[in-house]
Amino acid sequence: MTSAGPVPAPPSDQDRQWAQHFAAGARYDAPLSAARLARARRRNTGSIVGAVVASAAVVVLLVLIITSGFAHVTLIVVAVLFLIAMLLVVRRSLRLRHRNLRGTDVDGVTVSVGADGLRLPRIPLLPWSAVRGVILYDDSARNRAQRSAPIVGWGAAMALGGGDGSIAATLAFHDGEAVRALVRPAEDARLVRLWSRDAQGRVPGDLTLTLDVAMELDQVARLGAAIAGAAAGAGVPVHRPASTGEYVLLIGRVVEGRA
Repeated sequence: MTSAGPVPAPPSDQDRQWAQHFAAGARYDAPLSAARLARARRRNTGSIVGAVVASAAVVVLLVLIITSGFAHVTLIVVAVLFLIAMLLVVRRSLRLRHRNLRGTDVDGVTVSVGADGLRLPRIPLLPWSAVRGVILYDDSARNRAQRSAPIVGWGAAMALGGGDGSIAATLAFHDGEAVRALVRPAEDARLVRLWSRDAQGRVPGDLTLTLDVAMELDQVARLGAAIAGAAAGAGVPVHRPASTGEYVLLIGRVVEGRA
């Protein structure tokens, strides 16, 4: 079922074709790209090193200015704000490195879609019965516009090149704690985000797969279609929000079973 809003529409013809494909016992395997991951990891490292070097240079310059007696409160405030910004860049880069760039040895590793569920690099089998809803989101247009903006665009470009992406699939779960138990290695279980406990005593959750970080774009498009078709065949609603704002409004409704 696909939709651009909170209420899923009936399955499209493409969804039905994929659903029939999977109902016949077939699978779709989308391979991860070692080259794409390695490139993102290099840019991620460059972002961290660049932020640290820039911060060190600002600290040295600030010390020299203060000791020379030419310090001005405005200059100090600007320098402190710059250091805070660099700290945020490093923090975000390290988080992306842990979430999306843990390793580049991915020969033979795939995201596999079938009628029984999804087989992911960290989850051997995620059954569709565990999935409450799917959100497929392409933020490429907004990210391209953001990269052209002064200052903000520099940070966006570093993030996108260093482990963040524009095309993602968010999977919402009836029981996030149960899905966490499926994650291997177990220390990566926190990649599944937990929400507030519901009336049934379960803790819903969600997991976002940033597809274009680890795959070539032609694979990303086909994988998104395959996920939508398999979900439709399993009776799992799929949403396609048209904007970041719509995604933000939608994610909570989907995870809590209100959409």
